[in-house]
Amino acid sequence: MKDQRERIARAIAMTCRRNTLLEELHEGKVAHSQSGDYADVKVVTPDREIAWKDVSRITQEEMNRLMKEMVNNIYTILVTMDDPEFTAALTDVGDKWTYLWDKAEAEPNLLKKIGLMLEDFGEER
Repeated sequence: MKDQRERIARAIAMTCRRNTLLEELHEGKVAHSQSGDYADVKVVTPDREIAWKDVSRITQEEMNRLMKEMVNNIYTILVTMDDPEFTAALTDVGDKWTYLWDKAEAEPNLLKKIGLMLEDFGEER
């Protein structure tokens, strides 16, 4: 069962990345840094220069689009998981696209991170 959960997790991650804005953003040119820490890289705009470490690499509109794509993909997967044909196809395509990925690991601090997000709204967990 654990192996099946890992396969599904990889398939969900792959499905949320493939053919989404995230993939479009990834296709761009990569900045080069001679120092290796990007301290020597800057973005030049018409009105200023911005150090690489201070540059936002995704706009709010792009983030909104990406999150909508991811939520819709995850929701579609969750409401279709009872269909054995869908689940088999999802895990098969996930296996094909993710075979070189690192092994999945449980995130031990996820509950803590969720609690911190709730605190942003004045709630406690």
